[in-house]
Amino acid sequence: MPMEIMAMERETALKGDRRRWLALIPLSLGTLIVVLDGTVLNVSLPSIRRDLGFDEHTLTWVVNAYTLASGSLLLLSGRLGDIYGPRRMFLLGVSLFTLASLTCGLAQTQAVLIVGRALQGVGGSVMASVSLALAMGLFSAVGERSRAIALLGFISVAGGTIGVVVGGIVTNALGWHWVFLINAPIGVLVYAACVSLLPVANTARHTQRLDIWGAVTITSSLVTALYAVENAAEVHLLSARTLGLLACSAVLLAAFLIIETRVPSPLMPMHVLKKKSLGVVTTIVVLLSLGSLSLSYMLSLYMGGVLGYSPLRIALVFLPASIVGAVFTLGLSAKLISTFGLRWSAAGGLLLASLGLALFAALTASGATDKEMLLCMILVGIGTSVASNALSVAVMGAVATSDLGLASGIINTLAVMAGMIGLAIFAGLASSRTSHLLASGVASGMAMAGGYRIAFVANAVCAFLAAVIGATFLRAKVDDSNEAAAPAGVETARAVDQQV
Repeated sequence: MPMEIMAMERETALKGDRRRWLALIPLSLGTLIVVLDGTVLNVSLPSIRRDLGFDEHTLTWVVNAYTLASGSLLLLSGRLGDIYGPRRMFLLGVSLFTLASLTCGLAQTQAVLIVGRALQGVGGSVMASVSLALAMGLFSAVGERSRAIALLGFISVAGGTIGVVVGGIVTNALGWHWVFLINAPIGVLVYAACVSLLPVANTARHTQRLDIWGAVTITSSLVTALYAVENAAEVHLLSARTLGLLACSAVLLAAFLIIETRVPSPLMPMHVLKKKSLGVVTTIVVLLSLGSLSLSYMLSLYMGGVLGYSPLRIALVFLPASIVGAVFTLGLSAKLISTFGLRWSAAGGLLLASLGLALFAALTASGATDKEMLLCMILVGIGTSVASNALSVAVMGAVATSDLGLASGIINTLAVMAGMIGLAIFAGLASSRTSHLLASGVASGMAMAGGYRIAFVANAVCAFLAAVIGATFLRAKVDDSNEAAAPAGVETARAVDQQV
């Protein structure tokens, strides 16, 4: 009899284990459609501009509307997941993203498309901010959690590469409308699978009241700051308009922080900001994000404008590095973290990325060959993949389970802000340097290369500083207090230092 009971228990455990991994599939699909939406759209912009009559300025709002909505709501979305439960919020995000995709796909006017893109941003923000918490809730064992994080990371990396190919095929064969409409059946499938497979955990904290004024002030502050940065290219980063908007954002942020110290249920409990380990991770992510958005932008311009590469050839140069990065994200980076620990995996990855960026800067002086470009791309791809995985694992050890959504929201919000600010600053540096060289009589191609070289050097410096901070301040082990505070959600291994 005891043997039969043990066999039944093992069978039940196996079924539960299979169900958890099956539940990760809709989370991965949800992540995929959000990632795909950005890269698929890029190749569809010329068709959208032609069909709906956008000019050069208004077309940017097809992208900016999504960025503003998504970036400004990441913090609020993460906290709502902590209060009302990540499962409920993820289902809400999927529903909104699916309906917004239908709106975009059926749009016949500029206004409808831009509104649809903003709603997509809201839905995508909710999905992105709670997906990590959901994945952590599915698995208690550290090894399983590491594999789950690696899978979601792989989806994010591979999805960007797939999006370029899918976008070109869909747009050419069916038209740009289907770039959005294809999300609808996938969204319905993700919703149904989540309802069926995701466990209904009793993690929602309905006794807490939502901090309305805190939500209004922080969201307004982020919208204002993002709008200022988005439009800096049209005016100037240091123009009166941009500085005025940033000053307004700072005032709203100050009001938010004052509110948070006085309300009984703050949107951002101040104890989270006092976590030194979270501050270290956030600083590293911000430094890494400063150059991440501008890197692909500058590389594409360098390869197309200086080296004379066709769009297909540019994509082929990016592709191998994306594949290598995805492979490391999926499995190899987890082994490196287990072997060398969190601190040295993150620092080593960042150092490798800074080396690749420094080589880019050196090669722009004389023009790079395909092999040299590929080497640099692979170094950056491997380095950022290993570092990102280490940092992603690390946040779980920095905060309690109840604050995981908030911590994720803080980091993601700052990463978006840093990426946009970095693009504005580094693009401005490159443009200024190019103009100076042209005025000095340097040939156009060499002048452009000189401008991009400044941007690559700045990116390399940011990555190197992040590596130094990681090697100096990242914890070798996670606080035991965090494990005790959240045994069901933030369990970490001694072999893997956690912190993202």
